Amino acid sequence: GELLFYTNGNDIISLNHEYMENGTFLMEEEQCDHIFMYQGGIILPIEDDDSKYMLIHTNYEYYPEIFRRSSKLLYSSIIDMNENDGLGKVVRRKELVYDEYMMTGKLQAVRHANGQDWWVFRLQLNSQKYLRFLVKGESMTYEGFGFVDERPIDGIGQMHFSPDGSKLAIINYANPTVGNNLSVFEVDRCEGVLYNQKYYQWQDDMEQVSPGVCFSPDSKFLYSCNYDTLHQYDLSEMDLFSTREVVGIRDSFTKENFTPYFWQMQLGPDSKIYMGTSNGSKHRNIIHDPNQKGLACKFEQRGLPLPNWGSFSVPNHPNYRLGPLEGSMCDTLGIDNIPVAKFRQEDSTALRMQFKDLSYYEPQTWLWDFGDASTSTAKNPYHEFPMEGQYKVCLTVSNTNGQSTFCKEICLLTEGEFLAEIPPLPDTLLCKELPFEWEVLVPLMDTLNMEDFSIDWSGPQEFESKDKQIMISKKGKYSVEVEHLSTGCIMYDSIQVILEKPHSNPSYLSADLNYSFFGNADTLSHFWDFGDSNVSEAENPIHLYAEEGVYTVTHIVSNDCEKDTSYFEVNASLVGLESSSVFELKLYPNPTKNIIYVKGLEEKSVAQVYSVHGLSMSQQTLNLGNPEISLKNLPDGIYFIKIISSEDTVFIEKVTKGH
Repeated sequence: GELLFYTNGNDIISLNHEYMENGTFLMEEEQCDHIFMYQGGIILPIEDDDSKYMLIHTNYEYYPEIFRRSSKLLYSSIIDMNENDGLGKVVRRKELVYDEYMMTGKLQAVRHANGQDWWVFRLQLNSQKYLRFLVKGESMTYEGFGFVDERPIDGIGQMHFSPDGSKLAIINYANPTVGNNLSVFEVDRCEGVLYNQKYYQWQDDMEQVSPGVCFSPDSKFLYSCNYDTLHQYDLSEMDLFSTREVVGIRDSFTKENFTPYFWQMQLGPDSKIYMGTSNGSKHRNIIHDPNQKGLACKFEQRGLPLPNWGSFSVPNHPNYRLGPLEGSMCDTLGIDNIPVAKFRQEDSTALRMQFKDLSYYEPQTWLWDFGDASTSTAKNPYHEFPMEGQYKVCLTVSNTNGQSTFCKEICLLTEGEFLAEIPPLPDTLLCKELPFEWEVLVPLMDTLNMEDFSIDWSGPQEFESKDKQIMISKKGKYSVEVEHLSTGCIMYDSIQVILEKPHSNPSYLSADLNYSFFGNADTLSHFWDFGDSNVSEAENPIHLYAEEGVYTVTHIVSNDCEKDTSYFEVNASLVGLESSSVFELKLYPNPTKNIIYVKGLEEKSVAQVYSVHGLSMSQQTLNLGNPEISLKNLPDGIYFIKIISSEDTVFIEKVTKGH
């Protein structure tokens, strides 16, 4: 649960959110937000060295000889976390492992059958050939190739191994003509061989991109999704694709004109599957019980709220908890699958709970002790406690190699919700100016009687307090422990304070006295003073000046702790008498999928499309016979349309692509 480091595809960032030494410019010789590629990197631990990790990463660039973008270069880098006082250093950087056109992104790994090394498979681009790589210690070597029965056609998509390492699934959306394709292979993780391919290809509406695929924790079900639909497949059936069943349909939810279509998926250590979204969103969708067939898998849209906007990507992790294939000819290192106990609980009623086993390394038996003199040998039991209070629940799992016990304090209150809540609500608070004052809220039905609670704060530099209300003066993680004295129930909460100043970087477009202003999408709030006694709190306001003149515009962005201000001048003037008039046009439909139609055009004009940051995206000539503006090659989002007539009359309107 402790952050070590992370990567955006081009740079490696330490736990203090600063660039790691020797970890910048892995793919491009400039700083960038990210390399826009799905599963473009994966991190593996170096065996027998708890401080070292291998980052396997690939490029994504345009190659004129094949007329497309592709992944061609496969690299490995070694990170040593003992360097720089635990912040880490890239000690071996960008070592070339292979140079050949490969399927875009889709980097995944599976544990070798010996329980220590790793296999990495790469499919050659537009070929039935697959490449095998072995990660052994700090080395990654090419181990030859094999062939698949059907050639998967590259495109947007995802690749995952099943948690037990026995299967590999790859999904692609190539283009509207080819459509979608899904391959499921058997995996020999002893020899590094793919075999018994099941291949399925289908064509949906061009909007139905199928980008995501993931296995259930027990490796019995496979999930795939397109823009609007989540499907489940039963891997126990010979005709896999005949078992395809709809288990989720996207609802009509939108946020600030963004449609959060279904996207890629990742199995979490809590045995739930988390789904990202296309476009921007402040949530993730969840499959709560993916081991269950059909609708019993409990798919929930927007089940995980996020403090910030995100889109497309989900973390890319292999199953780090996969051991050796016992009894195979590769089981030669003497590594035993000694089980590790772990569980989570789900509330059913106030006193009745279901417990979910999360143990790994092949447990064979389960013994639950619920702390009330009751036990169970079921894998995922339900249990009803006799009364409210604190219970120590323990799970012991075992197999022929050994056993493990994991215990957890469970707090039950029949009265209602009980938690420690630190305002403000985000898990991370970006602050520049401290101190900042917080207090603990303890909702318990309709009462806030603090006399029945004890409060303990802890923080950076040995900060401690037992007060309900505290003053924060240093960055770091602040935690609070709240005990309900009458029941002995204890709850925790925490918040991370990061010193980060918001940055004002405004821009604008103008047409005579009409101005479109653009703020920063990554700040919390905006304030504009247009210099003529008019103001706005919109992020991207449109303002019409009443008369010509030079105006000083003020733009202020702020978060909960700090603000930043910019000043700039605009010269509002009329080019001529004719240009002082404004088009009376109508753009429709808005929102749109691809085409905007123009109603009311009386002369040949030019349409210019701008992003919300003022970047010119396209310019198109509008003819009177069929005046339309194409947004077909642009991603979903918000754009500004600027129409200029032959008489220099200007019209500006905001449009949205996507629903």
